[in-house]
Amino acid sequence: MIRQLFLAAILAVGVSGIATSTPAMAEVNQEALASEISVVEGYVLQFQDDPDGLQLAIETYVTGATDPELAASAVIAVYGHSTNPSVVQLLLENSELKAALGKGLGAAIALIGVTNPDLATLLAALVTAEGDDTLTAAVDSGNDSKTASILQQQRDRDGALDGDSTPEQTGSAS
Repeated sequence: MIRQLFLAAILAVGVSGIATSTPAMAEVNQEALASEISVVEGYVLQFQDDPDGLQLAIETYVTGATDPELAASAVIAVYGHSTNPSVVQLLLENSELKAALGKGLGAAIALIGVTNPDLATLLAALVTAEGDDTLTAAVDSGNDSKTASILQQQRDRDGALDGDSTPEQTGSAS
């Protein structure tokens, strides 16, 4: 139910924001985008035998970026339009590696959504605008996993705050 509400909010805000985000994407500094694409392609090459490592690297890269929109655009570009022959070959031969790009982006969107829902909505709209069902599924998977993790951490924290932290003492027979 929370996921449905979150997705409905993303779609509502995302659809209204698509008109404003698409021209912004057209104006993205191509030189800066090319630089970020090189970074993402470097991660693909570095983690070619470790899809989980690639997923974490992409999550960290996007969440730590000074411009998460540009970083997300680079991930999307590498996912479907890389011009690096080595990266293209790796992604063609290893579907888990390719999915890790999307899952890492989805996890980043979930984390960003905790503190900046508008930015998370914009990033989700970029994924949707790409029109690639496989990318969307990978991003959704990463988002769902990270959202579940965030919710579990919140429940654990809330439970620790609500619970009685006084340890039980065994009674003595005297």
